[in-house]
This record gives sequence, structure tokens and C-alpha cells, in this order.
Amino acid sequence: MNPRLRRASNPVMKCTVRSVAGPAVALALAGCGPAPPPVPSVPSAPVAPSVAASATPAAPTPAPDDPLRAALARLLEQPWGVKTDRFRTLDVRFPDAATWRRVRFFGYPSRAGFRYTDEHWGIAIVDYADAEGDDSPEACLRRFLKHAARVAESFEVEAGPIRREWGRHRFHGRVHAMPIARIEGRFVTLTNRDRYVGAVAAYRSWPDTCLVQGFAVLATPHADLAEAVVDRWIREGAGGLSWRRGVRRAPPRENR
Repeated sequence: MNPRLRRASNPVMKCTVRSVAGPAVALALAGCGPAPPPVPSVPSAPVAPSVAASATPAAPTPAPDDPLRAALARLLEQPWGVKTDRFRTLDVRFPDAATWRRVRFFGYPSRAGFRYTDEHWGIAIVDYADAEGDDSPEACLRRFLKHAARVAESFEVEAGPIRREWGRHRFHGRVHAMPIARIEGRFVTLTNRDRYVGAVAAYRSWPDTCLVQGFAVLATPHADLAEAVVDRWIREGAGGLSWRRGVRRAPPRENR
């Protein structure tokens, strides 16, 4: 068993933030970079549902002695499935969903956390909190990134620029614009130079609340393949985060 983990009394695994995936767990690298540029205004015209690209880039056949490459290849080509949060209020979409496991990040309470493989080659985190003001997805994303910067300071991470994109998601039967921050970062310690790539998406949700999801994968030494995995998540997975059927009002802001 991975010495970085110990089993809880339920299927949720408990992990220490610093030892699991470093910058990825620091809110999926979200706030490690320079101050984000202003978010462009949301178009007033109704947005259409997103349509996944017709073809996903084919993953190269991994060498039998390269388990990380094999894991990234699975994330690029396996079908999508759904995992739920501990409170059974959210559906979270993942490729190769059976290999993702719920985890609890000690030191950073979150609505839901997930890791991919025992080696933590992929990390996802869902944050659900009071909006503390403007509850638009753009404002929620800005606050999330700002908070993430404070969390990540102790991780000795060197970050690249934050790139902005837009996606779409559904809430209460309507399609909404979904701001996305594409992120990357690497350790700069004497013993660790691992690089992660990922993205953070913010969603229209219940009044006076913020709902944000971060996703990151290890990119060392397969940067092109890792970038393709993040491309796929942005294109096909990010917009699939949704409150479960039967959740008809804002749930309590509970974290684990």
C-alpha cells in the first residue's frame, strides 16, 4: 500500500496535501501563476450546448515499462463515467472513471477530491462555498485563483501563464457560459522537478454560492500526452459537472 495514504473507515482515502501531488492538490495549480487577466464579459446571447470534437487524438501505444504513459493514454481514450461526492449531491465526470478514487485532502477541506491511480498521476478537486459577494462564475473563478495562490505559496512551485478559455454547462435546464483557466506549474526543489498541467472551471450554481472544479495531471516526462488529456477534459468533461437529480435547492456548504 502506498505509504502516503491510510484507509479511512469508508471507501474515501485520506491524503496529506503536501505528499500527494504537490502543486496539483494546491487547487490543481490554480493560483500559482501571475495575477489572472480580466475575464471578458459573457455574451448576452444564449449559448448553445457544447459539442464534443468528433475525434479524440489517438493515444500512442505505451511501452510496457512506462506506467505513467499508459495511464495518460487511458485518460485520453477510455469512455467517460461518473463519480459522486461524499454527500451524494454532485456528479463528476471522468475518463476511465473506475480508476478514480475519492480522497480527502488534509489541510484543504473541499466538497470532493479525487485521485487517479495510487501514484496520483491525476488529481481533481471540487470546491463549493459561499460566494461572499458576486456569485457569477467569473467572480467565483477569480476568488478561487486568489485563494489558491495563498495555498500554493508553501509548495515551491514555479508556474506558467494562466490561459483563459470558455466552455458551456447546464444548470436548471439552461446553458450557461463556463469560464476556464488553463494552468501549469512545476516543483523547483532540489529533489523534485515534476511538472503538472491542468485547468480550473467555474460554474453557474445556486444563488450566493460558488462552484469550481480543478483538474490536473502529471506531465513529466510526457508533456504532449498530458496536454492532450487536459484538452479532452476541457472539451468533454468539465461541462459535465452537475448537481444530481433530486437536489432542488442549495445544499449546505459542507466540506471534507
